[in-house]
Amino acid sequence: MRSRRLTPFVAAAAVALTALGLDGCSGNSSIGPSGNSTSQTRAFNGLQGCSTNIDIEQLNVTPVQFQNVAYAAVPGAYTSLRSGLGLHYAVFPTGQTSSALALADIDLIPHDPGGDPNSGTYTLAATGICGGGSGSTTPHLVRLQDAFPSAFTGSNVSTVALRVINLVPDLTGGVTLASNGSAVHGSDDAGTNNVNYAGNSGFNSSHYNAGINLAGSTQLTIRTNANAILANVPNFTFTPNHAYTLFVVGEVNPTAGGQAITVVPVQDF
Repeated sequence: MRSRRLTPFVAAAAVALTALGLDGCSGNSSIGPSGNSTSQTRAFNGLQGCSTNIDIEQLNVTPVQFQNVAYAAVPGAYTSLRSGLGLHYAVFPTGQTSSALALADIDLIPHDPGGDPNSGTYTLAATGICGGGSGSTTPHLVRLQDAFPSAFTGSNVSTVALRVINLVPDLTGGVTLASNGSAVHGSDDAGTNNVNYAGNSGFNSSHYNAGINLAGSTQLTIRTNANAILANVPNFTFTPNHAYTLFVVGEVNPTAGGQAITVVPVQDF
């Protein structure tokens, strides 16, 4: 069994404590703003070719935060997790405690329940190809910053905010959300247009394209930069004055248990 280090508690002054190192992580400390602060977090499994569901967990913390996460399943409700900087996370085949599929040091900023509803709000997304791939296509655990709009006023009344998360590991180039064949446009097109793979270094997940009116749309599609259709967005009710994420998962050329590209719409707010 994997040995579990004791998780260091951090004083309210955020004094850094030295933790034992963990092979494969980018840092060796795990600190937090305070011992009782929490973030709002959920999980998504976009890994290709895995033989089992997965567990996503902060090492040395029990119980496991996200157990038996099925492929492409709609994330459950946000749950409160200990916040901190450089928290050691891992992805394991469900029930296993060794041979992690992916390791990552994750920063989780505290959620302010009395302030902005999207403060300290995250999705931990597993992506890549199990047992294959190299570079960005190896299994990764990616922290998505769910900075969804929560005030639909002025010109945004009765519209929606949309974000596309590209979890297609074998696609060169970005993906774009189209309505009736044309790219959607709103207040921040980076959220839906030419969205790069989430496993790439420097990927920014905080963009939401707000002010989008989907009334009269007959078909939403995910397309390549060359305007080739990768997948249709399934029938889904996008209620005005809400924010949504469209997880794009699968492979262009599925092999060794990989899946064809599909889209999983999720209401964030």
